[in-house]
Amino acid sequence: MTFYRLKSKFYLSISIVSLILFGIFIFLQDQSFERQHNMVETTRFLGTYQTLDMQRPQAFTKDTNLRGKTNDEVIFRGNFSLKNKTGELLFFKIHYLNVMIKKNGIKLYSFGTESDKPTIVKSGGMTWGHIFLKDIKQSDELEIIVQNPYKKINFSSIYMDFIKSFCVGNSKALFLSTAKKNASNLVIGSMMLILGSFMFIIGSLFSLRESIVLKPVLWGAIYTIVSGVWFLFQTDTAGFIFLHPVFNLIICTLCIFLQIPILTAYLLFFMKTSARRFIQRIQRISMIFVFLFMIGQTVGWFDAYEIREYYFYIAGVFLIVCTCSMLYEIKRNNDKTDKIVMYSLLIFEVFGEIEIINYRFELLKVMMSLSIGYIIFITIQCIISIDYIKQILLRAKNTVEMEKELLENNIAIVLSQIHPHFLYNSISSIQMLCRKDPLRAELALAEFADFLRGNMDSLKSSKSIAFEKELQHVKAYLYLEKVRFGDLLHVDYDIQVKDFLIPPLTIQPLVENASKHGVGEKETGGTICIKTREDRDNIEVTIEDDGVGFDTEVICKEENGENHIGLQNVKEHIERQCGGSMRIISQVGVGTQITIKIPKQEALL
Repeated sequence: MTFYRLKSKFYLSISIVSLILFGIFIFLQDQSFERQHNMVETTRFLGTYQTLDMQRPQAFTKDTNLRGKTNDEVIFRGNFSLKNKTGELLFFKIHYLNVMIKKNGIKLYSFGTESDKPTIVKSGGMTWGHIFLKDIKQSDELEIIVQNPYKKINFSSIYMDFIKSFCVGNSKALFLSTAKKNASNLVIGSMMLILGSFMFIIGSLFSLRESIVLKPVLWGAIYTIVSGVWFLFQTDTAGFIFLHPVFNLIICTLCIFLQIPILTAYLLFFMKTSARRFIQRIQRISMIFVFLFMIGQTVGWFDAYEIREYYFYIAGVFLIVCTCSMLYEIKRNNDKTDKIVMYSLLIFEVFGEIEIINYRFELLKVMMSLSIGYIIFITIQCIISIDYIKQILLRAKNTVEMEKELLENNIAIVLSQIHPHFLYNSISSIQMLCRKDPLRAELALAEFADFLRGNMDSLKSSKSIAFEKELQHVKAYLYLEKVRFGDLLHVDYDIQVKDFLIPPLTIQPLVENASKHGVGEKETGGTICIKTREDRDNIEVTIEDDGVGFDTEVICKEENGENHIGLQNVKEHIERQCGGSMRIISQVGVGTQITIKIPKQEALL
């Protein structure tokens, strides 16, 4: 099959080529833009600022530092250095703030006010606002009212980032400028989306086509995709790609909340010790948190962004518990792949804890630490997923070979039932009946035809069949044997259950063995009894005779020393196809009892 020819280099090649194409696209767009001399130009605010706790405005200078966590609102008054600026629009970045701009006392722009956003959020989200340069003159006084609805949660630099983000240009220029500025996060996020999507498609195709659920591959792919979306939504460029600021806010927060439950689901696949219990509890708690978030955000109980800080603290505790659990797992789990996953997760968690600490103290650039951790972790997980897929391919290939071998065994069993001696004896018996009892000969000939048809049908099917169909085939065989042996062969049926499935040519070879090597070798003949019953877990089929019996230690050898293709093949057939078992009890001079047990989940119709 085509999937079997896939190699690990193919996965990596697709990812690298996609990444290169993305980089070339950004580079060419940038070069084209530069040739047009249409670059974004930053502009400086000139004027004053005033907070709620200030008696009078103060001059805004390059040394001014407004902390977002200590001021609910800042009012800027003045204008911008717009001389010799090319472009049509004055842009500014709004990152989870409420903004209103007035010109000479008249409202010119607003974002995040009660009329500009749904009531389920406190801010309008993250976007790029703009006003037309033609609406602003150097003599105009602009009043910019900026409110921080998340005083304790937003970064301290939130006001300074806003006022320093003003620039002149057009949408295309600003898009390319932010793409260049956020190139690392864009590349990492895009790489995650490409790799995650590719892994998910491959895992889904295998799950659908081969009936193999690649759980670690699928969970790893989902985690990679969610993380990639988070990285992309965190960039300034996201405001141009995703044009709905509130949607951006909620999706970005949801991606953060989904990190723990998806990561623990992936981790659980590689954990074998009792430490699994702690990870399972973390997964349940984190999933409850996600559901509560979705419900609360939908009905407006709280704002998605508002509870992010509290989740980071909870996530920090979760990561500590996960670290202890993985250290315990590493010490007691000897599987090499499992240990590699644990070590890569431990490294990733270190970077995650650094990012959580940085979120509180703002010592490093946002997402910088986590970016390094993601690159290491996702790379290792992709390699592990590729190796896992290769193992599944090899396993699937072995399954195909086993099915081929099973089909060959079926053919061997069928051919063993149609050996020349049986055909000759059956035809001879029918020939004799044609003279003595034509009506009975006609019935015998019909049974002979049914027997041959049953054998041929078995060649066409490798799946289990209804027990009644197999029993009909057995009865046809025994009818022909009774025609031959007469009163020397007796058959009893004790069928308590018959609505179940059984592999084809399972009972008939055992009945033939009882007739040929058991009752058939006894001078006075004997009885073959076929029984079925059920208990709580299994369906049991018993073939019992009071023939000569045999030594069970030599049942796997024929008299000529070759492997036995009767009992042994039936036993392997039952074990492979339906997870059943076969037990043989025999005593020389007493008889033989063969019991087949098939699990109900495999046997019931």
